[in-house]
Amino acid sequence: MEADRLEYYFFPSAFGTILLLSRKGVPFRLDVRGGQADLQTILRRYPGARRSFRALRHVILPLQRYLEGKKTDFDFPLDLSAVLGFQKRVLLEVRRIPFGEVRSYESIAKALGLSKGQRAVGKALAANPLPILIPCHRVVRKDGKLGGYSLGRNMKETLLRLEGLSVREGFVHTT
Repeated sequence: MEADRLEYYFFPSAFGTILLLSRKGVPFRLDVRGGQADLQTILRRYPGARRSFRALRHVILPLQRYLEGKKTDFDFPLDLSAVLGFQKRVLLEVRRIPFGEVRSYESIAKALGLSKGQRAVGKALAANPLPILIPCHRVVRKDGKLGGYSLGRNMKETLLRLEGLSVREGFVHTT
């Protein structure tokens, strides 16, 4: 069934093995903790999924450049069809945050018309199916403190530093 074609690809990085899943070449899941041990789980959950570098090359190469510390825009389509309502609105807003910049949970909530929605924004980001590609690591607390991250605080710090931001004692320091 061509319409349901699913692809996956594992590749090593300095951050661990990265797993990408896509539908017809459009990514819908990125897992930085993925590994070959997860292959059986993927094949059970997505029967017929095929390993394909070619289908995901347009995602893998920019992602590798980004993880090497090079400014990269992830301007290719993403499949957010499994994400609904408020969470989708949050992810689309966060996707607009430029490389090397941060926004607060509060500013994201206000951009979406909520005056007190910081916690809801944090909860929506905790379930981000495409971390890094949708840069939820660029969202911090209003006071500059890092806040949470689904891939762990160390990864959040590392990604922010990779983008040229200064992170000291759990705070992002912007100029």
